[in-house]
Amino acid sequence: MEQADEILEDLGSCGELTEVHKITTFGGYRKDRRVVIRVLDLGACHTDPERRFWCEVEQEDGKTATGNNASSARLAIAIVHWGKLN
Repeated sequence: MEQADEILEDLGSCGELTEVHKITTFGGYRKDRRVVIRVLDLGACHTDPERRFWCEVEQEDGKTATGNNASSARLAIAIVHWGKLN
């Protein structure tokens, strides 16, 4: 088990928290607008591995886009509704 998974498990069991997740943040530009991309990981011990990852994108003008939960970070990023940022 990776260290992040151990931390997620510990937080969930002793911190009375639910839906505990690790957030990995990326930044970049899309059509000349700054975006922040957050990939959320519910951890390897999540009860439904098909819903482990989720992605949200926030654009500098306040528009946001998300997708659905997925089994991999790559898939979660691919299914973001990127058109909502247009």
